[in-house]
Amino acid sequence: PSIPGMIVKRAGISPEETVLEIGAGLGALTVPAARAAKHVYAVETDRALIDLLKTELQWHSRLQEQAWLQIQAIENTCYSNHLEGSSLNLPETELVIRTGLMLPGKPMAENLAALNHYQAIQFIREQAREQALLSEELLKQLHALLSKALNRQQAGSYRTQFATLANDHAAPPAEALNE
Repeated sequence: PSIPGMIVKRAGISPEETVLEIGAGLGALTVPAARAAKHVYAVETDRALIDLLKTELQWHSRLQEQAWLQIQAIENTCYSNHLEGSSLNLPETELVIRTGLMLPGKPMAENLAALNHYQAIQFIREQAREQALLSEELLKQLHALLSKALNRQQAGSYRTQFATLANDHAAPPAEALNE
């Protein structure tokens, strides 16, 4: 760890604490303190350093948000795939997503489903950023991402045969479903 990181660690700052930093400078201590504490109030009198410090903190804030979004997507992938019967646990799902490596002893389809699901989440986020309208084409693209390398013939297209549910019962035809 860096020297500022060691200082914060040795100070024993807990997530419930508020820190007051006098002479924040370029934020070398501010950033690790902000990771450890609930709140950090940084005081700096040099106007040139204040602008640089703001830029530095905004950059770290964006990095932290991106890391949180990635963790959230990995967790959502793991739990969604569990609903489909996947045996991958959270650390295994994270390993597959972060490295792209297939786990030995686990079905290839489960490894691929984890990658596909994570990519689908990224696709949905991208469409949301662009404020894309939900359309049939968009749903087909999403289906293609989820089916990629698992069912290439059907990826992104309508089924031509009856689907089987997880309990091995055939899915009812659309007209038999209650509205």
